[in-house]
Amino acid sequence: MKKQIKLIRWAMASMTAIALSSSGIQVHAQLGGLKKLGLGSKKKANAGKVDKGAFGDTLGDVLSKVSSARIAFIDAQLKLHDALGLKTKATTKLSEAKRAIEGASSDPGKKVKALKDSTKTSEQANKELKKAMDKSSELSADSKKKFAQGAVKFVDGILLEKEQIETIKTLVDQGKQLTQSASAFEKIKVVKLVKPVTALASLVPGDVKEGTSTLKAITAFAKRQNVKLGNQKKTDDLLGDL
Repeated sequence: MKKQIKLIRWAMASMTAIALSSSGIQVHAQLGGLKKLGLGSKKKANAGKVDKGAFGDTLGDVLSKVSSARIAFIDAQLKLHDALGLKTKATTKLSEAKRAIEGASSDPGKKVKALKDSTKTSEQANKELKKAMDKSSELSADSKKKFAQGAVKFVDGILLEKEQIETIKTLVDQGKQLTQSASAFEKIKVVKLVKPVTALASLVPGDVKEGTSTLKAITAFAKRQNVKLGNQKKTDDLLGDL
């Protein structure tokens, strides 16, 4: 009787071991299948990773538009100076600044330098323009026409430059991500790519603010001279930001 009980216990233990072994094989096979599908891995996908190539393309587009905006500013200032009979050192420098922007190489750093230099020239030209408007007597019909043309270009320059601000902010955030994720080998190249964006982040909003302030003086002068300005709604909207 004892032998029979032992045999029964041995048989039951063997069956349990076989079942557990079979279960383990199935679990292992299932895990292997999940790993092949990429579901069993602990690694997370790099969601939202910044593409360096796309970043560079967007930066190039922004630089092109800011350059166009600056040239519009300069053309406007030259026209306004001409309308008021101004021929100062700043007037000459405006033409030089325009040529520098147009001739800037494709290197983002050099483009930003040309843009930055031109804003300093524009600031001085704006100061001289404001002084001349304060002292000016009645303009001739031809001068009024030139002044109106210059004012329209001035508004266009501000609007085009202002439109780039949000994109520049996005590039600043993406630049931080690129810098943080860059390897030691890539770091130098990434920093060189991101640096112009940092410069634009302070340059463009400041230029828009300076331009809008000058536009207020231009509008007041035009009203005194009975000069009708085009894009009046755009002008009013810009001045509403002051």
